[in-house]
Parts: sequence; structure tokens; C-alpha cells
Amino acid sequence: MITMQVKDKPISPFQLYCIIILSITGIMMFSLPYIANLYGRNNAWISVIILLISFQLMCFLIIALHKRFPEKDLFAIAEIVMGKVIGKIFNTLLSLYYLFIAVYVCLYGCFLTMEWILPLTPKPVIYLILLIPALYLAMAQLDAFARYNSIAIFITIMLIFAICFAIPDMKFSYLLPVGQVPLAKIFKGAIHIAPIYSGVNCILIYLPKTSGTIKAKGKAVFYSLLTISFIYLFIVSACLALLGTHALDIVIMPVLYLLKTVTIFSFFERLDIFMISVWLIPSLSAFVIYMHLAFTGLTQVIQKKNKMILLSLFIFVFLGCLATQSKLSIYALHEGRSLMLPYNCIAMFGVTPILLILDINRK
Repeated sequence: MITMQVKDKPISPFQLYCIIILSITGIMMFSLPYIANLYGRNNAWISVIILLISFQLMCFLIIALHKRFPEKDLFAIAEIVMGKVIGKIFNTLLSLYYLFIAVYVCLYGCFLTMEWILPLTPKPVIYLILLIPALYLAMAQLDAFARYNSIAIFITIMLIFAICFAIPDMKFSYLLPVGQVPLAKIFKGAIHIAPIYSGVNCILIYLPKTSGTIKAKGKAVFYSLLTISFIYLFIVSACLALLGTHALDIVIMPVLYLLKTVTIFSFFERLDIFMISVWLIPSLSAFVIYMHLAFTGLTQVIQKKNKMILLSLFIFVFLGCLATQSKLSIYALHEGRSLMLPYNCIAMFGVTPILLILDINRK
């Protein structure tokens, strides 16, 4: 995937659709209702709707920028519209940001794995369990990685299917009354859960490598972001309706606790253990895409592309995880998420509009 050029075999719009979904619905989704509830309380689902509207608008900006540079990716566009020097500085900073996000995702995956399925396994072993398959995927050709995502998306479908079995026990009155929470807190909740869309800039990496017309690509981007937002809306609403706001104050991984209460066809239980085990498959996609973003940006800066650079980035992530493992807890992870919040917002909401505005002004 990493070594692929635009002239090589492209991916289809449907494969792009799957890649975008899996790049954003990562492993941090399991604590999404808890974070949303901290600010939005019983109206937390409105925070998700605000993000839904925001990222649908962002979709049009992404497509508008791609139309101006149909054969260039995000980092190549940055050097064109910003100039070589400023563009290289911008690409370096953005690449380092995605590299640190990759470290965070690896730590988060390690925490969940230890909490739910491998409590006695040493952390370095879990890091390797996550990183070795991810390295293999990252070194594959893009069409192979796209096929992997087309299969892995069924795990997301399984999660939604399983949650549906909890609907009879839900009390949707917990979502009411609408407007009880001040609008300022609802918007604050939207800002704090926005980092779950951190992988959105991968769209400008894969669009030049996607076959089809601009219209077909635009539909894939539009419907993928819409699908993601509806998944988040469903999950937040389901956890609120089943657990209520007071329970969500103390249940940090509400999606897993919701799955723990579900029984399918009266015999299939403990879906939380099953789901967290198989969720490694789609979470690998999200991690690989962050690594791909970091690698693509750095290789654009140094004008050199080989697999040893990619391997070096994976070693950096492994060492970064080892350096912070002593402080690994869900509270430390949430504190880290809060510290990265300003950078997340700039990367998600600032990069594409800035590049588009600069290109329009500089013609």
C-alpha cells in the first residue's frame, strides 16, 4: 500500500467507502457514550448530530480541494499551495501529529486487550500482537489493503446487529427532554468527542488512488461520513437509553457493558469478550491508516520512499508505547485525549479549509 503510486492499480469507490469507515470507527468508539455524557448528559445524542452536520459540510470542502488537484494527495497539495519551505514544515508537523495519534491508538488497544481478554499478558507482548499484523498490512499493496477493509467492515455490521438485541430493554425517555441541557454544553460535548474523527484526512490520501468520476468519489466520501455519524448516533443513543446518564457517569466503557447484557437467541452471551476479541481486525485498519498518513507526509518531505522508513516508524511507536506503559490507565488515556484536543481540532477542521482558501487566493 505504502509504495503505491497513482498509476498503479486503483481502488474502487466502494473500497474507499470501507476504508473511510474503518479509519474513523476505531477502538476508541467503545468509550464514546461516556465522553459525550460528561457534557451533553441526556442530550448527548444532539452533540453527535452537530458533528454529523459538521463533517457532511467538511465532505464538500474535501471534494472541492480534490477537484483542483485530482492526482495529488494531501501532502503534495500542501507543498504546492504553501510553497516548498512552509509546505515541508507543515507536512512534518502533520506527520508527527499522526505518528503520536498512532501511539495513542496502540496504547488504547493495549489497555482494552488487557482489561477484557489478556489481563496477565505483559504489555510489550500485547504491543507486538497489535503492531506485527499492522506492519504486514501497511507493507501490502493498496488494493490488497482495500480488500481487507471490505471484509473487516462486516465486524462493524456485527456490532450494530448485536446492539439491536438490547433495544427491548431500552428506555428512550432517557433521551428526553430535548433542550434540557444548555446549548453551550452540547457544543462542548461535540468538541470533546470530535477526535474520534481524527482519521478524516486520510480521504485526501486515498482519493487520488480511487477509480471513477469525481461524482462517484464524492458519493463514496459523503455516504461513508454519513454512515459513520449514524453509527455513532445509534451507539450513543443506545447506551443512554439502556444505562441512563447516572450510570454513564461511572461506566467508562459503556458499549462493552451494553454488549455484556445482550443475549442473542437465548444462548449466545458475553458478547463483550467476543466483540473486543474480533475488533482487533477493524482496529488494525485505523492504526495502519494513521501510520500511512505519517509515512506519506514524511516521505513527501524527504522525497524518498522505502519500507525501512515505514519500519522505523513502527519501531518509534513501539518504543513510544514502552516509554508510557507505566502510566497506562483509562484515566491517563482520557487525560491524553484532552491534551491532544486542540491539535485534533486543527487537524480535522483546519487543514482542508486552509489549503482550499490558499489555493483559491493564489489561483
